Amino acid sequence: MRTRMACCGIARLAGRFGGRGRTARTVGGAVALVLLIAVAGLGQETGLLGEFVPQPMLGAVPSTVPLALSSQPARVLKAGPAGAPGAGSYSYGFIPLGNVPGSGVTVAVSTEPEVRIWVDQNGDADLSNDPGGYEREQILKDEFLWRVTVQVEYDVGGARVSQPYTLWISANYRFDMGRYEFLYAGFCQRQGLLDLDGTLVPVAVCSEAAAGRYDDLSSLVVAVDANGDGALDTSPDSPDLFRPGIPLQVGRTLYKIDSVSVDGRRIVVERTGEAEPRPTIAIGSPAPDFSATTASGSRVALSDFRGKPVVLVLTAFLPVSSCPSCCAWLSGTSLSSSVPRCRLQEVETVTGRFDGRVELLVVATDPGSVTPEDLNLGQPSAVAVVLPSLADLYRRALGVYVIDQQGVISAMDQVWTTVQDAWPWVKGNVDPVSTLEIEVVLKRLLGGS
Repeated sequence: MRTRMACCGIARLAGRFGGRGRTARTVGGAVALVLLIAVAGLGQETGLLGEFVPQPMLGAVPSTVPLALSSQPARVLKAGPAGAPGAGSYSYGFIPLGNVPGSGVTVAVSTEPEVRIWVDQNGDADLSNDPGGYEREQILKDEFLWRVTVQVEYDVGGARVSQPYTLWISANYRFDMGRYEFLYAGFCQRQGLLDLDGTLVPVAVCSEAAAGRYDDLSSLVVAVDANGDGALDTSPDSPDLFRPGIPLQVGRTLYKIDSVSVDGRRIVVERTGEAEPRPTIAIGSPAPDFSATTASGSRVALSDFRGKPVVLVLTAFLPVSSCPSCCAWLSGTSLSSSVPRCRLQEVETVTGRFDGRVELLVVATDPGSVTPEDLNLGQPSAVAVVLPSLADLYRRALGVYVIDQQGVISAMDQVWTTVQDAWPWVKGNVDPVSTLEIEVVLKRLLGGS
């Protein structure tokens, strides 16, 4: 299925690979008026997030949900879509949002004479006063994307509130089904300030679940100004971005998220300890050191190879390839860099040309896909280990890095992004370092030989 719900493919790819894409947003102006509360005596800090941002966090990987359609709406409507081509030519779906029982929005769709949608944006059960002509983005010939902001009802501590929320709805023609399939996602940000020991720190929350609520911590992505530069960097491997289940860290201080209100307006954190600052993953920065156990039971660390260039490959796929002829066919095409096993085979071939002067270190981040036999790569200067925790340290599960003799990253896979007219035109993709670039960088590090 060719579904790309967000950022023209970057949301899913960036979540796996990471990169330098940056969305910087200094929290100030009207947001500075946000009230901040410290919960005395409990060791907790509370921040209120007053700004709604319909642009997704670059490091969030939203869940897409099929929109179930029927000939009759799930809710009684006062009026159907305005400008629809006929009563029998459109279908209805319902998207549950918020935490008020039965709350959500009705959607009507039509595919003749063209693909269109109508959304009950104001929740008045009347589709005749909704435009139905939302600007759509054509992703592929038969794939379209709409962004529509709706009002969601929340019950927050017994008080009923309404907050904006942006839905991303896609239509993708499925040849196996012989019709269009409609899907939806929602992953907006709430931004504000958090008072940590008297310091106002920019913070944002974004849920990967398409439910219009923020209180499910297992789906919550949080960005906090970890390095104190006054901005939020939500690119996938940024030190400011914290995926679900990862403690927040500002400087050396660790915080546990106690709760987030259902409407995303209030976050409560508790100080839990200290740790070394999160490393920067970028060209020109030191590659974070780590150690792991090989198949023979010996310990190996990245720092063991100081004095030699190292090509570090993070992968969930071993052995190198179960289809060498397939990889040979893909070699030289744009597809080869998107097939992890084939790419690993290409990297192994390049590093093998340097007669042991370059170390290949392969780390499997998915232990379930690896057997002890898979760790024997057959190249004297190649080591393969299993270390799932490296995906958290490097903040990506797949990736290639070229590291110089002093342990500094010289080349790596990167994510590029561009934001035009603020939201919603966020575009980007993964830019993998090619095997030719790897070879050129290694020759430079070795003095041109």
